Amino acid sequence: MKTPETLLDGDPWFAALNAVQRAAVLREATTMTARSGRRIYRCGDAGNGLYAVLDGGVRLVAPSADGRDVTNLVLGKGDWFGELSLLDGQPRPHDAVAEGDCRLLFVSQRRWMRLTGEDGHLWPALARLTARRHRQALTHLGRLLAQSPFARLAGVLLELAAPDGAVRLSQDALATLVGVTRQTLNPLLRRMEEGRLIERRYGCVSVRDRQGLMQLSRDRA
Repeated sequence: MKTPETLLDGDPWFAALNAVQRAAVLREATTMTARSGRRIYRCGDAGNGLYAVLDGGVRLVAPSADGRDVTNLVLGKGDWFGELSLLDGQPRPHDAVAEGDCRLLFVSQRRWMRLTGEDGHLWPALARLTARRHRQALTHLGRLLAQSPFARLAGVLLELAAPDGAVRLSQDALATLVGVTRQTLNPLLRRMEEGRLIERRYGCVSVRDRQGLMQLSRDRA
């Protein structure tokens, strides 16, 4: 099993920290597991710390009025989350749900405060992580407003695809990210499969033609 440091070095935010900061964060962190579907935290909970995904995935979801989960963001191996409540001291703005069985790294709020007491430069580093998430949200919003569902699906698949091309996400969650219903999503996936851009397998979608999807993702409505 790869060490947390090896898994996290590929994340741009963690890699941008200096060696002393990275070592300090890992020293103060603990590992935890979450079974598929478990709420790691809920909307309205107090911010108790910072998390990183070591294995599996995490969906950040907003509960809707009818009780459905509306997926805002899907995080994979190496991604950090939970930073906003650490930064502004406000409650969690969404649920964090394990997508598949997960292994997580966790830095509690108390330990984060100790780290920042030793090195105040970790605060602007955390702000950069928050800014990164904000940019992702703006990109997603721009896609919803300016692109066709087919182009949006291409962009989402590219963002979520693992190095082996696999996108392991429920169709309901994928449909939410694309901004369509599941009934609308299925014909879009079929069309991509017929064009040999993807292959649908049990429990996942496999990207076959990244360049083709990239070209589609640039199309406007």
